[in-house]
Parts: sequence; C-alpha cells; structure tokens
Amino acid sequence: MTGLFPFQIEASSKFQRSYKLLLKRHCKGDRQKETFIDTISELINRLASNPYLSDANLEPLPKGLVISDSWKFYKLRFRMPSLAGASGQGRLMYLVSQNQKIIKLAWIYTHAEYEKRPEEQELKALIRELLD
Repeated sequence: MTGLFPFQIEASSKFQRSYKLLLKRHCKGDRQKETFIDTISELINRLASNPYLSDANLEPLPKGLVISDSWKFYKLRFRMPSLAGASGQGRLMYLVSQNQKIIKLAWIYTHAEYEKRPEEQELKALIRELLD
C-alpha cells in the first residue's frame, strides 16, 4: 500500500495461498472472480484506513504464545460473494501494530472450512513466522 492509508498492509504467504484457494474453489466464472477480488480489495482498503472495524473482533492468541503488547490479533467477519448460508461467511485473520502502523494479513477462509478458527498449532506457527 502507498501513503494514502494510515496503515501499511503486509500479506503473509499463508494469506496469499488461502486467498488463491478461495478464489479457485468458490469463484467459477469471470464475474464471480471479479466480485470476489473487488470484495477482498475493498476489505483490505477499509482495514488500511481503520483496522478496528465494527465487524472485527479481538481474538485470543493460541495457548502458550506470547507476543509483544504492541501487536493485537483480530478476526474480521465478512460476507463471501457467491456463497449462501453460514458457509458464505468469510473470515480474515490479521495482526495489527498501532505503534508501527502495520497490518499483517494472516489467513482468509470460510466458515465452512473452519467453524471457529484454524487449529491452534497452525495459528501459533503462523503468528511466530509473521512476527520474526
């Protein structure tokens, strides 16, 4: 992101892989792909302006993981285009440093993939990787 937004966005390799997987699994035509890409781009731009959106919740860290107090872990819920019902609800997990003005996109998935959130060990490893 450029200087247009207060927060800089950094996408993890896990975020990029999970984004591509969602695009492949749930967007069959060009129109659906375009809608999905636009929806996620808009969400990321909203986050870059204000990472503390009303549809984002502070998430507890995985058990046993200790990180700097300057970082907070969030999960944003959003409507997945082209999907209906509970499975149509998307989740975007990210870390925020208010001090550094950085948002690290961690993982994007649907409610159908994980009702609550990905496994603790995977999250713990991912967060450590993002903060190293």
